[in-house]
Parts: sequence; C-alpha cells; structure tokens
Amino acid sequence: MTLSELDSILEKASVPEHSAAFMSAMSGGEPFLEGPYLFVAAEDWLLAMGYPLADEYRAGGFEKSLSCAQYIRRYKQADLKGEVDQLYGTSIEFPSRSEHEINRRDVVFLEQMRPHLENGRCAVFVGSAHMLNLRRLIAEAGFTIRRSR
Repeated sequence: MTLSELDSILEKASVPEHSAAFMSAMSGGEPFLEGPYLFVAAEDWLLAMGYPLADEYRAGGFEKSLSCAQYIRRYKQADLKGEVDQLYGTSIEFPSRSEHEINRRDVVFLEQMRPHLENGRCAVFVGSAHMLNLRRLIAEAGFTIRRSR
C-alpha cells in the first residue's frame, strides 16, 4: 500500500485496528483492502478487521469480503502456496459460516463421525453448507455415500 492509501485508511478509522501501518509493523504482514474492510496477511495467516471503513457493519458484507480476501490470498499472490492456515479477526460478530471456518469444522466432523462410519449403516445429517466438502472428505476416507429417500 502507498503512504497515501495508508493515510486514507487512517482518516476513516473507527477502531484502533484500522491503523494499517501499525498493524503491519506489529505483525509483519501486508495490509490490503477488500471492499470497505481492512485485512493484513502474511504467508500463512490472515487478520480480518470486521469493522468497515465506510457505512455500517453488515454480516453479509463482511462475510463476502472475508471470502474474497481468502480467495485473493489463496490464488492471486504468486508467493503463496496453499491455504491460509490461521485466520484471526476482530468484529462485532465473526462469521462462523465462512468457507474457511466451514472447511475446518468439516475435518473435525469427519474425525468425530469416523467410528460410527466404520461401524456401518450410518446416516450423516449436516447443513447444506457442509455437503460439498464433507462428501469429498468422506469419499476420500474410503466410505461410500448414497442418497436415501
């Protein structure tokens, strides 16, 4: 970020964490904006400031920016290989439905389900947000998935 961009963020700041230069200096990460939200990231972590620099907080807006920020970190930076290992944030409410959090929970779900799946004749009930990732994880673990009516 340029000095002008950092100054512009500081002028709109509503919480101390909006001091992008300070957050970058303290963490060693690079600040960037996604929509009205400030993020600081390094090779394997992402810090999300969930207080917008403009307008009022809206959970859906923060979740969208958070998903975009994770996408940017995961695919757009040539020096980054793999996923964000650690996600930190400060917000009015931290979205528990973000792709990052859902995927982390899916791994735990599978670990907890595994003994039941190994016993067989098991039904798994999860919310729709978990279906794509869990189906893949369960299949990769060697279990058969079939739809029941």
